[in-house]
Amino acid sequence: MKRLLPLVLALLVIFSGGCVPATIGSGDGAGVGVFSYITRDVQATYHVNMETVWPAVRQAVEQLDLTVESEQIDALGGVLAVKRADGTDVNIGLKPLTESSTRIRVRVGQLGNKTKSVLIHDAIRNALNI
Repeated sequence: MKRLLPLVLALLVIFSGGCVPATIGSGDGAGVGVFSYITRDVQATYHVNMETVWPAVRQAVEQLDLTVESEQIDALGGVLAVKRADGTDVNIGLKPLTESSTRIRVRVGQLGNKTKSVLIHDAIRNALNI
């Protein structure tokens, strides 16, 4: 037991470290987002105001055949809760950063599926024509 304790502590330090983001997408800035191993979502900043981004998010959701469960939007941001055909929950959050930029975070499933989250961001970018 005494030999196992240092190993367990070392693993805890490694796996519970602060924010360890991984950059996703292409390197040209068009498909760049950050997957957070803490919050398990993919976040990206779009240089478009929230009034323009919200309809694009709705269009992306429809294009991907996701079912809208609930949506809330106000001047401080918006949240869209949707489901995939297999019943997996998808949460999309929008937060205006400035008058001309919006941060969007996408989380697919309980544990966060980076690949599927990136696909949703790709659909949003396509809807925005960027």
